[in-house]
Amino acid sequence: MEKVKEDTTNGEDVDTDVDVEDTTENQPSMETLTVQKKKALEQRDEARAKVTELEAKLAEGSKENKSAQTNDTMDDNLSKRVDKLAFAQSNPNLSPAVIEEIADFAYGLGITIEEATQKRAIQSLIKDELEQKSLNDASPDGSRSPKTKTEKPTSEMTRDEHKAWAIKNFGLK
Repeated sequence: MEKVKEDTTNGEDVDTDVDVEDTTENQPSMETLTVQKKKALEQRDEARAKVTELEAKLAEGSKENKSAQTNDTMDDNLSKRVDKLAFAQSNPNLSPAVIEEIADFAYGLGITIEEATQKRAIQSLIKDELEQKSLNDASPDGSRSPKTKTEKPTSEMTRDEHKAWAIKNFGLK
């Protein structure tokens, strides 16, 4: 054992007994350390290679998925538009707003428009739309005056223009 002098915080040297040989024996040799370092570097390189490989696969897969999703989305949108047009042609008495509402309802449930028309809510909507349309068609428009349009309002016409307008529209002389 060797005696080692330690410097304390107050500046005094203190003699302590430290076994210098014991501390060196517990430490691994340089050969062991280099072997461990090489192994750690190899594991790191293998992990990086795996990560790079997985990233490449992921990028390739995402490109394929994006193109497939784009095509599926385009096909889906096209089929929805065709379904709406076919339904609108088979039901000319329904307004475009009602057809759009029925289509939104159907696609929200994941069913076709024809299947949606079997639901009570949609049947009620169609019935109300048809009743409203028949009421609007049966009601007079409320104006009994002739439907003529003047080039300019009668209040701005001169006497001769007003006379010519009256003759043209009412047959007055």
